[in-house]
Amino acid sequence: MVVPMTIVAYSDPGFGLFYMEGTYILQLNPENYKRTNKNEMGSLKKKTETTHLANGMAVAKVKTPGAEKIDISFTIDATGAVPGFRTVPTDVALFKKLCFDVNPSIHTNNWCWLTWGNLSFECKLESLTVDYKLFNSLGLPIRAELNATFVEWIDTGEALAEFNSPDMSHMIEVKAGDNLPAMCRDIYGDASYYLQVAEINELTDFRNLSPGAKLFFPRLEK
Repeated sequence: MVVPMTIVAYSDPGFGLFYMEGTYILQLNPENYKRTNKNEMGSLKKKTETTHLANGMAVAKVKTPGAEKIDISFTIDATGAVPGFRTVPTDVALFKKLCFDVNPSIHTNNWCWLTWGNLSFECKLESLTVDYKLFNSLGLPIRAELNATFVEWIDTGEALAEFNSPDMSHMIEVKAGDNLPAMCRDIYGDASYYLQVAEINELTDFRNLSPGAKLFFPRLEK
């Protein structure tokens, strides 16, 4: 019995059953996958910071520990050569919906759990390339190779807990009813920094914050 690689999508980083958005099962298991690690704990201990400019202020951002990445290539085959009926456009659309496209209810793409053999990896899809290989007489794709890069999901709040002193930075968990300008006013005494905080946290929609999400509020220096 061949056990397929499975990707389960969630709308919450807690990966709870209630937040499951769907499952994608690979038609053909990958021949291999590549794991890449980048250790940045040393820079954390040395308090190395990345600086962004915002409203004439220097924004000091403590780096999170280096997240592991997994690169996976897999094939969708609708030629009939592989058991199990698949249609390439539908399969690609399903994979993108679950892992890549923005989920409108959370304003970001879903979190993913990759599982196969001894692989168990909580992550988000960082990049995706679809290479269409074969086409039928109507010009519709009947074989495609997908190259996906997943980046490990790290709880930034826990990773930076030791650095969350008032003179360094703040990691705040969003509560129901919170909004970014009000949070900036409480922390900085000035609501006008909400755009900079949105940029630092890579928010696609700062007007609708998801309760339970953790936001990084950096130290501001003149």
